[in-house]
Amino acid sequence: MSVLNPRLVRRIHRGNAILLSVFIAAHVCVNLSAWGGADLHRSWNGAARAIYQMPVVEAVLVLAVLAQVVTGLSVARARKRADLATWSGLYLALFLLVHTSAAIGTRRIVGLDTDYDWAAGSLTFGAVGVGFTLYYGLAVVSLCVHLGTAISRGWSSRTRKRKPRPGVAILVGVGLSLLILLPFSPYGRDTPIPDDVVAYYHKLYGWTGQVPGPVEPQD
Repeated sequence: MSVLNPRLVRRIHRGNAILLSVFIAAHVCVNLSAWGGADLHRSWNGAARAIYQMPVVEAVLVLAVLAQVVTGLSVARARKRADLATWSGLYLALFLLVHTSAAIGTRRIVGLDTDYDWAAGSLTFGAVGVGFTLYYGLAVVSLCVHLGTAISRGWSSRTRKRKPRPGVAILVGVGLSLLILLPFSPYGRDTPIPDDVVAYYHKLYGWTGQVPGPVEPQD
């Protein structure tokens, strides 16, 4: 049994979503800047990170992510039947936890900058790159479906019209994921992956045989 009133949990979930949506929208804009090249992305990313990597701001964002995951799981558990909004929300909860911890851990523990090269490196190496493409792409599609469902439910409750089908949200998500991922992929990237990033992914995924080892210095 939930300690908090289910209606209060939903309100917290929706209100917290507004805060996270501001950050996500900024993050998407920064990633879309990669169409102008790696240097432009680094410039935009540096400007954004000067704000959201401030200790207080970063702490608020991490707490917001945790609150969104906890309240989202509570909302999903209270539903009698799992629908597309539920499954998309569950995947987003998993993605937020994994991606946030990976980005912060890589930067603070490993000491590797989570910049353009870190993102591009994840999409580069064979089957590992395909896996990361699906991982990121499904997150974008899930986000569009989840937000689209929430908006359509609110619209339907006010107008009593039939709820829109999720196909539009899925198509928007697929299109947006392609726009975000292509400039980081081997097909759109304009710079090579640095050796330290290659070494990082080799340490994590070298066992797959898909990521080359560090280049040995020549005599």
